[in-house]
Amino acid sequence: MSVKALNPRRLPPPGQAATEFFGETVEKFISYFDSAGELEAPNKNAGNFRVSKGVTVDLVVLNGSQRRPVVACVVETPLGEEDKLPKRTADFGHLVFTFKAALAGPYRIQLEYGPVVASQSGAAANNEDRVIGEKDAEASASRSPASVIIVEPSLSINGVALKQESISLQTVLSRCLGPFSG
Repeated sequence: MSVKALNPRRLPPPGQAATEFFGETVEKFISYFDSAGELEAPNKNAGNFRVSKGVTVDLVVLNGSQRRPVVACVVETPLGEEDKLPKRTADFGHLVFTFKAALAGPYRIQLEYGPVVASQSGAAANNEDRVIGEKDAEASASRSPASVIIVEPSLSINGVALKQESISLQTVLSRCLGPFSG
């Protein structure tokens, strides 16, 4: 008996729009963090991930894949604000962070690591040692390298969706330069 995957869709390769990769119907993707804390790219491609606005992305940290304990997934919005993604624990202790963008633009995603806590053996440490250890632990909290997901705006005219590639920008830069002399 085979079990059907709940969400078989992966993020499209970097540099490729989600609509090119899967069509218009996909509303949820899944992506995994590698051992360095970056989002895995198919075929080890480099670049930014692109998804349409309104798409949900489940970002999964496999249990035991990171050297330090993961305490949060931090997202920097296009406005420069930092938010922590909601998380849940899935089967086998995997952490799943749910990303759904409210605004179009680039989002920087990083894992936030907590301190490595060594278990005490023998006699318990006194209170002063605990306080010093907590201060060191706070100072040692760090983040993974940033991965970028670019959220494309949902554009439509009279209810008909437009592809991002079908839009051209026109500027008035040539008028700002002044008249041409021959």
